[in-house]
Amino acid sequence: MFIISKNEFFSKSNSIFLALCLLFIIIDTGGWSNLRFVGLSGVLMFFIYSLKSQNLKNKKAHFVIAMLLFVSVLPGLIYPSSENQIFQLGVSQTLPVFLYPVLLMLININRDTYQYVVSTLTRIFALVILLFFFSRVFDIGPANSFAAVLDAKREAGFFDFKSNLLGQYLPVVYFKATLLLVPLGLYCYITKFKLSFYLALAALFVAPSRTGFLVLLLFYIFINFVEFKVFLKFILISISVYCIYLVSQFIALESFLMGFHVRLEHLLSLSNLSINYENLLLGQGAGTFFYSTGFKEMTDGVELSQLEYIRRYGLISFLVLCFAWAAAGYTNREWRLPIVAFWITALSNPVLAVFFSFTLLAIINSKSKSQVVINGLSKH
Repeated sequence: MFIISKNEFFSKSNSIFLALCLLFIIIDTGGWSNLRFVGLSGVLMFFIYSLKSQNLKNKKAHFVIAMLLFVSVLPGLIYPSSENQIFQLGVSQTLPVFLYPVLLMLININRDTYQYVVSTLTRIFALVILLFFFSRVFDIGPANSFAAVLDAKREAGFFDFKSNLLGQYLPVVYFKATLLLVPLGLYCYITKFKLSFYLALAALFVAPSRTGFLVLLLFYIFINFVEFKVFLKFILISISVYCIYLVSQFIALESFLMGFHVRLEHLLSLSNLSINYENLLLGQGAGTFFYSTGFKEMTDGVELSQLEYIRRYGLISFLVLCFAWAAAGYTNREWRLPIVAFWITALSNPVLAVFFSFTLLAIINSKSKSQVVINGLSKH
């Protein structure tokens, strides 16, 4: 007969509670509901509850980097080089950087349950997407009505319908933070939480996220098949799977090529900007606009995260941001490949300077040394 101890019960209960709070913070990235404040309140309660066991000294270096990042974005916000700045928009865009030190202080996960918390967060997030998707496919309850409300707001993400080459319409369940499943899922695979990984991969498949699904799949292949012949075989299989994905899923080839063309036009528009040394180092400023031939109109942001960050905040701030993520990977060995995967995903998606990316960075730095696998909490 399986018996769970009282301490293990409370440990798992606390871990699930913290994972839910983190999910609320992440899923409300666009500010479409009050879930973010519920999550932050829960994290604050958990922080106060476990205050005696906190060791913030381990985060000292990360706090210093966070404050450097804070300072580095101020020139572009206060003294933009472009005259078309909307200051309120600039504050909104810079808010995730300002809140990062707060998140870094509040989010503290016990070393013994760290892997379990992250895997639980990944699992619940993936299940939310999967259950929402199939509820919409089979028109269960108010799923499609709720999706229409979310899609109208746009702050939550995209929840419309898209067609494939067969002419069938299937629902989109794409929260703004969906691509966070790439680093979270890969971390779960590395730390032996296989179920959480497969759920993350399935969620990216149905969301749908072409980039996220492909990046996570290729990193899975890279980790498992290092011999050239075996690696080549699985590359071919993966290409076949991805082709089937493009055909049978939600995005037709024409739409895929259109997305590539838009990003290429963004790149050309950014390269045509007249940038002096001041703009290059300090950026044009948050809340500023430029004309992109991809959108054929003035825009305050494009999907090329790294280049957009440099345009807004400058090369100095970008190097500090790179250092922040590099320091996180240096002190947390299991997160190194997931961080690389996340940055590759950011090459064509606006995920680098948003609320959920700094929440992820705070989660990674919620402990400062590589943990060991804990029996009973590692393989679920």
